[in-house]
Amino acid sequence: MAGGALLHAALCAAPVQSLGLYQEPAPWYDAAYSDTTLTLATGGSAYAGDNRAALFHVALSRLRRGPVHFALTWSYVFRRGTPSPQWGVGDPKVFARVPLLRRPATTVFLEAAARLPVAEADLFPYACGGQEVEILAVLAVPAWGLHVGAGRQFTEPPNDSGLGTADMPHATHAWLQLTVGGAGFTGQVRADALVFELEGHARWLGEARLLHGDPQRFVTRLVAKAEAGPDRLYDYGIEIGFATRLR
Repeated sequence: MAGGALLHAALCAAPVQSLGLYQEPAPWYDAAYSDTTLTLATGGSAYAGDNRAALFHVALSRLRRGPVHFALTWSYVFRRGTPSPQWGVGDPKVFARVPLLRRPATTVFLEAAARLPVAEADLFPYACGGQEVEILAVLAVPAWGLHVGAGRQFTEPPNDSGLGTADMPHATHAWLQLTVGGAGFTGQVRADALVFELEGHARWLGEARLLHGDPQRFVTRLVAKAEAGPDRLYDYGIEIGFATRLR
């Protein structure tokens, strides 16, 4: 019932002025990746709404150096929701995390992500050539398939562009994810909330993933996404992708 209401709201949504940047969860929260392998993922996604776009994705996870894990995502963006379509390479994002506290049933991680500003500002909000740094604390409860995270995003618009801090305000970010699996399939649902440093402004993100295959070898994945709130980037989107073990 709640999912149907969210989809109806997305389909019937009125035009909005989006705030913030396209959200990319750290790759290791996707069940397509194994804890014990280095995995390359590719995919394509399409988004409907005021910021219509198609993205082609590449992700690499996870690289290890001692207890620290690293991952990388990068996209090529076709932005169609403008009088003149824009396209180009997006901003790569580098992710890192380290365990702070380990218990038999739970682990607490410190996680950070940084956007490398190489894109053109015309690709906003999917890329912008500006700066974004996020710091999160994440609680993992593997027996329940549960991850919960909360932290802060710090953003700065690119110089010599029409973007300002009112387009990319700092934000508080909280999210929750559940994972269930069986018979070769894995399902995941995730909900994110972004509350901006502007009174009354927020975005709410929902994501559902269905994956099939062995993360130690090859996985196919289908992802459905929707955003709600007065400052959403898009109304809904769909992604199809693949992940394969490198070593």
